[in-house]
Amino acid sequence: MLDRDLASDLSPVPHADLPALLTMLSPYLALATVAMLALAVVHLLRTRRRLERTIAEAARAKAALAESEEQFRTLAEMAAAAIFVYRDARFLMVNPAMTAITGYSRGEILAMTQMDIVHPDHRVVVMNRALARQRGEDVPDRYEVKLLTKSGETRWVDMSTGSITFQGHPASIGTAFDITERKWDQERIHFMAQHDALTGLPNRALFSDRLEQALLLARRAATRVALLFLDLDDFKPVNDTFGHAEGDLLLKETARRMRQRLRDADTVGRIGGDEFVILLAQVRSAEDAAQVAEDIRREIERPFDLPGGRHLVSCSVGVAVFPEHGDAAMALSKHADMAMYRAKSLGRNRVEVYREEPGGD
Repeated sequence: MLDRDLASDLSPVPHADLPALLTMLSPYLALATVAMLALAVVHLLRTRRRLERTIAEAARAKAALAESEEQFRTLAEMAAAAIFVYRDARFLMVNPAMTAITGYSRGEILAMTQMDIVHPDHRVVVMNRALARQRGEDVPDRYEVKLLTKSGETRWVDMSTGSITFQGHPASIGTAFDITERKWDQERIHFMAQHDALTGLPNRALFSDRLEQALLLARRAATRVALLFLDLDDFKPVNDTFGHAEGDLLLKETARRMRQRLRDADTVGRIGGDEFVILLAQVRSAEDAAQVAEDIRREIERPFDLPGGRHLVSCSVGVAVFPEHGDAAMALSKHADMAMYRAKSLGRNRVEVYREEPGGD
């Protein structure tokens, strides 16, 4: 009985009753539709507000970025150091100090690459730094490099590099301080420590170092090296009669004459007032070394026409050859000096090759 009642309740609604059912439900359907529309409107409003906030934040960020870049440009324009921004070795921004150092205009630099202003001597160094960075190696951000200016002049700069965001994209920034004067001072100090101030020839320390190096190479290659000691014979009267200024000019001219008679591989140095030493690399024999010494003697014998007048001086030269006359710098120097004094004792203005005297040195 119960099953029959239930089946009766669940029996399909007669087709004729559907309009009545829809009429009965229509208020509820309308409310549901309105609710869905309201939810959609709320979602759209919230989405719009989020979009507006995002746009506003982007605008503020863009404005802040523009302000930041403007402040950066202002500071860069006023900076004493050269400042430049680059990406993939192409310049994006340079300040006036950069144009002052390089001699190029802003437009010219912006059309160039870094390698265009790096001195040829240092281009490999800069390229190797860039490659090392790409490999992830730890490369110092600060280094010294030579630049080549528009006029062809060499300038030294103390360079520092780093990363930056420029115009919304990753880039690199560099600063450079001109240290050319400091480098020149260092080079002058180094030069003066190793060279004679008057003639510019190597001094005793530098000459000794070159002699040791020449002997080392000669031992390895089984070749000969000659050492010449030269002393001017009639220099003191020039100083006493015409003054030290005239004597200095004569010494400088003596140095010039000797240099022009030697090969690039040879070295002439000044070790005293009117005392000079000459290193001849890879000579074939003592006779060849003596011939070079004779050519120099004749060159010194020519008159010196200086502001104080014409001066006639001569020189005495002693020659010692490795390995015949000594297997070390000290022995070779001693024997060349002995040969020079022998030349003086035999009348001056002559060349003497060392020979061992009976009974030893």
